[in-house]
Amino acid sequence: MGSIFCSIEALFNRVPLYFILVFCLLTACDLNFRSGWFEDDWETEFRSDLVEPIVTRGVECENVRYRRSKKWRGSYLVECSADGENWHDSFLVWPKEGRVRRH
Repeated sequence: MGSIFCSIEALFNRVPLYFILVFCLLTACDLNFRSGWFEDDWETEFRSDLVEPIVTRGVECENVRYRRSKKWRGSYLVECSADGENWHDSFLVWPKEGRVRRH
């Protein structure tokens, strides 16, 4: 019985490391996969149809940048920042429907 408990204890001691490695690999793959979903360049011209659905959710969005989606027609990836340098919130916005989803 001692050997079974030692094996289980050894497994639990290694799980966090395996979890971190798998998480990092999946995250890197996901980011690479999603990079092709949006136009390459950020646009910064203010568009109220992109900002209003976000602001109505109670998010302050003083500075905005956005990219058109290649995957979902009529949608944009919109990021908000208080200072124009730290982009803390990102959303998928469908301006024609006024629909927004945290990204």
